[in-house]
Amino acid sequence: MGRFTLKIFDGHCHLQDERLKDSLAEDLANARKIGVYKFACCGVAPNDWQDVLHLAKENADVIPSFGLHPWEVKERVPDWLEKLRYYLLQIPSGVGEIGLDHGIRERNDKEQEEVFLAQLDLAKELHRPVSIHCRRAFQPLIRLLSKYGPPRAGFLVHSFSGNSDDMTALVELGAYFSFSGTCTFTRNKKAHRNIKAAPLARLLVETDAPDMYPLIRDEEPLQQGEKRTNRPANIFHPLRKIAELRELNVEEMAKEIWQNGIRLFAPVLETDNEQI
Repeated sequence: MGRFTLKIFDGHCHLQDERLKDSLAEDLANARKIGVYKFACCGVAPNDWQDVLHLAKENADVIPSFGLHPWEVKERVPDWLEKLRYYLLQIPSGVGEIGLDHGIRERNDKEQEEVFLAQLDLAKELHRPVSIHCRRAFQPLIRLLSKYGPPRAGFLVHSFSGNSDDMTALVELGAYFSFSGTCTFTRNKKAHRNIKAAPLARLLVETDAPDMYPLIRDEEPLQQGEKRTNRPANIFHPLRKIAELRELNVEEMAKEIWQNGIRLFAPVLETDNEQI
């Protein structure tokens, strides 16, 4: 079966996750059938970087990123930064998923910031795009990026959940913004406002697979506390919602997002003929 007429860029996912391990070949095939041509796959800790590297070497449409997620800061190994540099030098790749998370109950904000800045410095040195996780920490994130400077190769705030002031400040710093399956929820008015307000040239869509399961039409919605594995092909649902909110058809929205994704990840794309 040939590819769909859409050309979709998944701006953030975790294809190396154990929950996708047994079905990954089928999941990727299904995503490709509906038109997903690029998967930005982010590692979160040294113990999954090798899996991300392997996936990227085996699949030309997988763009790898390596980073230490704020949830993993407490358990980091002493030589984590040297290992990160090693992986970044193995293959054209981004830095991520990195960031700040003030939603963690037991955390050390100083350590989070130190780890974030160390990775930001590495991204600047190697001229790599950055994928940033930020939860309940937008003011500290903006403060650090303003003080130390954003990565020159660009950065994405994935599954953006800040307010309008946060978006305005991050736009000034050069941010891109991606939205995940949570934007499909009727109650998520903040995401809907942000999608409408984001500069069109900075807008991306993501699955965050296997997390952020979307609302799928004609499917029984998630019950409170229920978890389902989000598959790469489910990107169509947030894409459709973003198109609806921006008053574009799905094909037009996919084209804009494709161009944005290619622009952001251009420093690590191995070919220069990725445009539509």
